[in-house]
Amino acid sequence: MPMNRSLLLWSALVTVLIALPLVAQPVSVTVNGMSSGSTITQGDVLSWQITLPMGAVSFNELWVDVNTNGQADLGTDRLMGRFTQEDGVQFADGPGDNDGIANGVITTQFPAGIASAAWVFVAADSLSSDTASFTVLPLPSPAAQITGTITAPAGFDKSYILVEAKPYYEGGGGGGMDVFWQGLTDISGNYTINLGGTPTDMNPWRVQLTYQDLGRLVWLRRDTSVNVGGATPVVNFQLVLGTILTGIVRNTSAVPLEGAYPHTHDPSSINEQNQFGGNTGPDGRFSFAVPSGSYKLHFTREGYFDQWWNAKTSFDGADVIVVSGEDTIGGLDGTLVQGAEIRGRVTNYGSPTNASITVTRNGDSWMRNTYTHDDGTWSLTVPPGTYYVRFDKESQTIYYDNMYSPPGTPINISGTETISNVDADFSVGPPPPPPAPVILNIWDVPFDNGRQVYVRWRGSESGSPIGTDGPPLGIEFYTLWRWDPSAGWLQLERGEASHD
Repeated sequence: MPMNRSLLLWSALVTVLIALPLVAQPVSVTVNGMSSGSTITQGDVLSWQITLPMGAVSFNELWVDVNTNGQADLGTDRLMGRFTQEDGVQFADGPGDNDGIANGVITTQFPAGIASAAWVFVAADSLSSDTASFTVLPLPSPAAQITGTITAPAGFDKSYILVEAKPYYEGGGGGGMDVFWQGLTDISGNYTINLGGTPTDMNPWRVQLTYQDLGRLVWLRRDTSVNVGGATPVVNFQLVLGTILTGIVRNTSAVPLEGAYPHTHDPSSINEQNQFGGNTGPDGRFSFAVPSGSYKLHFTREGYFDQWWNAKTSFDGADVIVVSGEDTIGGLDGTLVQGAEIRGRVTNYGSPTNASITVTRNGDSWMRNTYTHDDGTWSLTVPPGTYYVRFDKESQTIYYDNMYSPPGTPINISGTETISNVDADFSVGPPPPPPAPVILNIWDVPFDNGRQVYVRWRGSESGSPIGTDGPPLGIEFYTLWRWDPSAGWLQLERGEASHD
């Protein structure tokens, strides 16, 4: 008989429940404003709200509700992904808290290409958990499609395998919540991904299986890129029987860590090749399959220093695990040391952009480099000290806090705190054109050689004529633009209406 996911969480946390009084805010979750029964169409805005203790972390799971009973049932339903969210953290490697305020409520919304199916959202902290069920309907008029078939050894279930397409330039599976569309396989292993919007503008698309629990099955073809707009692309995948790697990830107090990400690398190069992995559950345990070969096992978790299997601290010094057809290789445990975290977001003219970040510690040679995620966010775990942050994009360099000369504003770290909003905004290349104004009235401006000035505002878009005393009643904000044939739209003035 399948075991309920909520019961599993409670059993895993029973010792904590006995030791601590239940005085904290219990976790609760709604999807699109409902605890159960909400319905959206692919491409619509998917939103959820998690209520939890102020500043706490929620450990979330997404399940395909195979038996459509509104619960996440182990052995029947399919776990499609785990991720964490912290109250007040707006930009993260994955969904963030939209309001960016540690107020006991995590709110998230984004246009979602999540697969058409019945789903269950699970949210939990160390004391409680809650679920919300919802249904995603298929895109009614897709602009393009990608199809294919997944093959597997005889006797293995090929249904409910999640296949995802993302624009190749967005990393095809990196962090952030960018454009993506998904499809699920049927009992024969066939799938169709429906793409909305204008997908030809985003060619090429990277097609891949998402990181999901397939037991001992593992896919050989990691990903591929295709163009849409002509004949429907066909992308097939092959699943083979692999060896399960399993272990437990703990902190230095021997407490299991949920949300860690153990994953493999090819021993010859720390790159995307031979990367297999899976997130740890509430008991800190992980389990994922790999084909025969040699691997280095890498443990990561936000806010902790990276570790490699067998207590190694670097890729070069990591031990190699040789896999040669075993059913399971166990005991691959890791212990992660918590550090402080510096994180922020990089933009170019206000829009997320790719950039490199260099963090140096004052007084010694300590230095680390990292790169932004697809949504412009970045983070780095550091030990105590005083740090300077440098941002590089093409030929431009910015030092925190948006300074153009070194070393910038220092950041002081004393323990395991998190320093947020270490941001930078570049102005590389020409600025994006402003949106064409909504033409509500033409106002002749004296001494402007007779050129026309258009009025655009947001708020109450009244069509009243604009007199010499300024915007009409009901206008909250106004912006004056002038069209210059050689420079495009030029913003002359923006202000707030001065009368009631």
